[in-house]
Amino acid sequence: MKLKYLLILIPLLFSQAIFGQCTFFASANIGYLDDFIHDGVYTSLQTFPGQSIQIYKTVYPGQTYRMTVNAQKELGRIEIKVYDDGKQLIYSDNDDSINKFWDFTVESTINILIVLNCPYASGSQNGCVSVLFGFKEDKNPVNN
Repeated sequence: MKLKYLLILIPLLFSQAIFGQCTFFASANIGYLDDFIHDGVYTSLQTFPGQSIQIYKTVYPGQTYRMTVNAQKELGRIEIKVYDDGKQLIYSDNDDSINKFWDFTVESTINILIVLNCPYASGSQNGCVSVLFGFKEDKNPVNN
């Protein structure tokens, strides 16, 4: 009977260690927000080669946002695409540059979809990906 509980407990402890590692990885990347106020959400995910991740976020006018996406080196380069409510592409990281963050504003409240694609390559491993958002109030907001 004790062996049965031990067999259940060991995978749970192991998964907590992995996901705890990803939370630590996310918090270690908060410096990329610079002078933006962190929104308090630490999105950190254990990711596998070839996996696609979708994250939804509501953004509001009158603020400038900074999104930062970071991945452990074992994963390789993560492809980032952001879509608006109408599924129109509003941001795609460029193959020529490796940006640590993206600053943006919106004219009206929208839900955005962030799609992260992890490359599948020979010898690639699983690892952690973090997505953090910060914001700051616009100094000259547009009044409607």
